[in-house]
Amino acid sequence: MNMKTQIARFILPVVFICLLSGCDFIRKVAGRPTSADLNKARENKIQLIAKERAKADSIAAEQQRLQAIADSIVAVQKADSAYIADNNVIIRGASTLGLDQFLPYPYYISLGIFRNKRNSAAKVSQVRKAGYEVTIGRNGYCDFILICGRETLHDVLEAYKEVVQQSFCPADKLIFESDK
Repeated sequence: MNMKTQIARFILPVVFICLLSGCDFIRKVAGRPTSADLNKARENKIQLIAKERAKADSIAAEQQRLQAIADSIVAVQKADSAYIADNNVIIRGASTLGLDQFLPYPYYISLGIFRNKRNSAAKVSQVRKAGYEVTIGRNGYCDFILICGRETLHDVLEAYKEVVQQSFCPADKLIFESDK
């Protein structure tokens, strides 16, 4: 046999196998990934990209939710500031008044400061009859009649709007801010 015949006998079966099995046979023999491996890798990459997009969308949605909360807090604070300015509500700190006790809430409505204990007791009685809990702040010289202790300025302003309509509420009432 001549050389051409031998080459043809070798090449024809290789070409025939390639035609039937495609490039995967050659890739497999060469140690390269087959089309099935490439498709699986492509699907995995697509899934990874989809997960990353979903995570990014989730983060963006959470950022929008938090921004909406922050915007609403700013709006409430602006409304509260406007109410304070319009109604001459004064805010004072406990340290400036020399209170010698711990107050559990940071904000109260102050209904007056009394040196005379009888006047203080009368105001406390009047407020308690109206159904309010009273906290008496003392600094050694005076009694501070405090009601409606609240955690936030907004909450105490809501209570303030209700209290100013009560018959026991004096003209010189104010918001009291403790040093908490």
